[in-house]
Amino acid sequence: MTFAHLHVHSEFSLLAGVPSIEALVAKAAAEGMVSLALTDTNRMSGLILFYKECLARGIRPILGVELSEAARPGETVVLLARNAGGYGDICELITQRQLNTGTHAKKFSFAQAFAREWPDLILLTSFPRCLKALAAGPNRARLYGELIRNSPAARARSREIEALCAAEALPVAAAHDCFFLERADFEVHRVLRAIDLNSTLSRLKEGETAPEGAWFASAERMGDLFRDRPDALRNSGAIAEACDARLELGKWVMPEIQVPEGHTPDTYLAELAGRGLEANYGGKAEYVQARDIQKKELGVIGRLGYSSYFLMVKEVRDWASAALGAPFRRARDCSILRGSGANSITFYNLGVCNLDPIELDLYFE
Repeated sequence: MTFAHLHVHSEFSLLAGVPSIEALVAKAAAEGMVSLALTDTNRMSGLILFYKECLARGIRPILGVELSEAARPGETVVLLARNAGGYGDICELITQRQLNTGTHAKKFSFAQAFAREWPDLILLTSFPRCLKALAAGPNRARLYGELIRNSPAARARSREIEALCAAEALPVAAAHDCFFLERADFEVHRVLRAIDLNSTLSRLKEGETAPEGAWFASAERMGDLFRDRPDALRNSGAIAEACDARLELGKWVMPEIQVPEGHTPDTYLAELAGRGLEANYGGKAEYVQARDIQKKELGVIGRLGYSSYFLMVKEVRDWASAALGAPFRRARDCSILRGSGANSITFYNLGVCNLDPIELDLYFE
């Protein structure tokens, strides 16, 4: 069973990771690796580019993320998607974190996020506190203690993880938490960290950068580092083989919008647009023209399957209008549209767009 890196950062780990997606995958291919994970910190912005690049080079992509709590950003859990459902789960968890880490929002925590089972995810952590908490939860069956030996501090923490896993009967997996491709790239990483921290290179403190040894180690070097723990290396390979997220790309995925009982997205959109039609044009000379345009647009929207999209944009606009009201701005000032959708009488009648297409002679086509 061949070794696979399961904890790797790219430039999408902003102001920390050094390699581009292309360089990262090329390095794995040059090392003869058959699988590779991408686990950027609290974001999955590079995963689709990574997925495509891996497939183009004959490497199995392992889609993942390094997730941290809001209150303890230094303690992380690595999530790896076992399948396409797991990729969707990562999307959901990242969304939870982004929504819950604002200044005035509830703080994101692992206790909250992992109180439910995520059967399509494999979890690894190199932090004893996190491991204890996750071991007591519903995701224990797919939980691994992550052993990292790229620095003295990481080795010391890994010894704690080994002892805890032995006591809890949990498996361990070997990883390296890579932030750059070559040892010399450490200086680039330090510059990025200094920029992020609004500091200088001379003022960087221990712990504010990744270890100097966090470069993309070969399978041979990983074998040397973990000669005493062949089970950890085998488990890394087994995890890589268990992760096979196959994504269907190149097609639109429309949102699923909850509509009142008895409605479909098409009928609910038509009802809301009808209310707006009466409010905007009722009793006016333009009413018949507006009604005919509305009917035509709803027919096109329904045939294309876009009703849920129009309803979703209305949800966003309504939320923004409420959230960004006084004292910041008036609700109707919150404009979020462009293109032909913004020209539509449907969005105007939904209260989403402020542009009257009849008054301004706009066309939906």
